[in-house]
Amino acid sequence: MLGFLFFFIGKGYADVGAQLSLEMTSTGGRFDSVLTPGIQNHVKLYMPISNIQVGMAFGSSHHNGVHYMEQAEFNCEQDQICMQGDSWIGSFGLYSGYNIKTTVANLNPYAGVYVHTIPLLIDEKAYQEEVLEEWGGFEPELHQGIKPSLRLGLDIRFPFWENGPGFLLTGGADYLLDVGLFTHFGLGLYID
Repeated sequence: MLGFLFFFIGKGYADVGAQLSLEMTSTGGRFDSVLTPGIQNHVKLYMPISNIQVGMAFGSSHHNGVHYMEQAEFNCEQDQICMQGDSWIGSFGLYSGYNIKTTVANLNPYAGVYVHTIPLLIDEKAYQEEVLEEWGGFEPELHQGIKPSLRLGLDIRFPFWENGPGFLLTGGADYLLDVGLFTHFGLGLYID
């Protein structure tokens, strides 16, 4: 489907743009001792309006986590940092950016509001009977509901010609409510 979208954008049939990036993401806040940095893929679909972009974004990041039994050994429930271990974080957001053209690259600072989900990846029954029991009955809220976040970032775009497609460097930070700060840096492609 993304290839179909890139075809129509590249042929000029649609006044929209798309961006795909692969990023390294680091964890911060309360969970940095139980969750390792991970890999995130991020897709943006947007409409350029003069020098402004407005659009939506989808993301998915994968992180290795400390085994739940090891977390119990250092009393994760006291600091309320217990989590299932390996985790997947899904995101959806709306954002707006501004395009600053230079002679070498285009700078695109952006800000967005996102929602994230960190679902359980293990069987619910095993989680209830084994994991929570290991944590003394403590049930973290991390894997329940959605987590809002604010994302700030900068895309540095290197167009192949005037209006893309092109190569990009991307970086930024997410602050997830009740979770903490996540930073991300990566490479990608875009087409306007």
